[in-house]
Amino acid sequence: MKELILFLIIIITISGAPPSDVPIFNVDLDGDAFHRWDQVLASFSNDDLQNFVTLLKSSSTLQTAYDSFWSNWLETNVEFVFGTELKTEMEGVANYTNIAFKDIVEVNLVWDLNVSCSILIGYDENSNPFLSHNEDYSLGTSILRQIVMRVNFQSNGSTIFTGISYAGLVGSRAIYKSGEFSLAHDRRESNASIIEELNNLTTGAKPIFVLIRQVGENCSDFTCAFNMVNTTYIASLGYFGICGKQPNEAYVITRDREQSYLVNQTFDGTDNWYLYEGNSDLNTNPPPYDTRREIINNYMRVIRQDNWNQTGIFYVMTFYPLRRESTVWNMIAIPSSSFLQAKILSCTTIYDYANNPIDCTSCIPTCEQGICLEYQGKCSCNAGFIGDSCGTFDTTNLPTTSDNSKKVNSAFGLAISSIALTVVITVLFVIIFKSKNKKSKSKSKSKENQNQNQRDVETKSKENQKYVELNQFESNQNNLNENLIK
Repeated sequence: MKELILFLIIIITISGAPPSDVPIFNVDLDGDAFHRWDQVLASFSNDDLQNFVTLLKSSSTLQTAYDSFWSNWLETNVEFVFGTELKTEMEGVANYTNIAFKDIVEVNLVWDLNVSCSILIGYDENSNPFLSHNEDYSLGTSILRQIVMRVNFQSNGSTIFTGISYAGLVGSRAIYKSGEFSLAHDRRESNASIIEELNNLTTGAKPIFVLIRQVGENCSDFTCAFNMVNTTYIASLGYFGICGKQPNEAYVITRDREQSYLVNQTFDGTDNWYLYEGNSDLNTNPPPYDTRREIINNYMRVIRQDNWNQTGIFYVMTFYPLRRESTVWNMIAIPSSSFLQAKILSCTTIYDYANNPIDCTSCIPTCEQGICLEYQGKCSCNAGFIGDSCGTFDTTNLPTTSDNSKKVNSAFGLAISSIALTVVITVLFVIIFKSKNKKSKSKSKSKENQNQNQRDVETKSKENQKYVELNQFESNQNNLNENLIK
């Protein structure tokens, strides 16, 4: 059954260029903060970081708000926001790259304003808590794939935690502490303007990436990390996925700025063995154009916990619509087994949940709040959502829940047909092979007996073929499709 499920997932997720490992670097926290990132930055093209800065400045809404905030307050209060250590690190990055300090600070703030991701947490087949995170960033996605990095933050010669980040950033987007916990962030929408979001920093609120790095540096276990994420005053709303090493240590935390708004826990060995977070509060329904939660639930009902491991996690997180044109990388962390995997996800062609190809390059990425994607003949902001044009959404022809289920069932039906055919061919091969062996051993028999045996084998082969084809196909199709419909 496990092989059948894995094959099914692979059929639906064939897409794009093969993923590559996120490059790994070491950063010495005991060394000089000003030069701490020099060796890391030497491994990247300075042009890529400069191009990303230029791209940020091309967004008039973002740049106008940031320029005003910088000149009116932030320029003289960088240390208040980031602390002495991180301020010095950013000064060193600016010095090494020859990029203005103001711009480096901006790069380290925009992640709170424009990131849109997916988080999946739960338990694998051995009851180990896991966390998987897709980083979606619609501004400069192709550049970010060139500068993403996996950093081992070290002290006294040992790694104290690992962070996934980008060249030029001194914080982390997600972290992992071997044998203890893992943490990732997803943006939560608010009605605040960019300048209102930035102004929260003046009251002592922490940028998200600063919080994540501080959790990695200061917490040695899950309890500390969980409490710190729940209570720290933060500048932007957010969702946090966090898992530990013990049973039932897997949560999605929905954050207001001052405190947690909602804490959702998963439970090993139950129907609530996983949670998916995709930019919507878990106690509300996502917008009608965002079908990610519905589709992931359909797949997870079929896969079940007893078939679940890191291979399955990766394939589920890299099929459409979880993997989108704006997806930069995926991380899978299983702290209890000291497993960490980070892959860069480039995209040429992806497939929707009905197994229809979507051309990632056919729309011009001009959205300020998302990236264009052609879907069902339309270009829309935020890959995977349906709209007439960038910035507007057409809700008149959205697929209904029943339509989505039919499309999912159609994709599964196609996959199951392929599986059934494969099984039939395999059985036929075995039957023919046995038939040849039997014929070889019966050379001493009379010609009439040989002919009779051959006719018997052929008759049996045809009966077996028909039996396997009908029963294997009908059984798998009914079982899997019934699970989806429930």
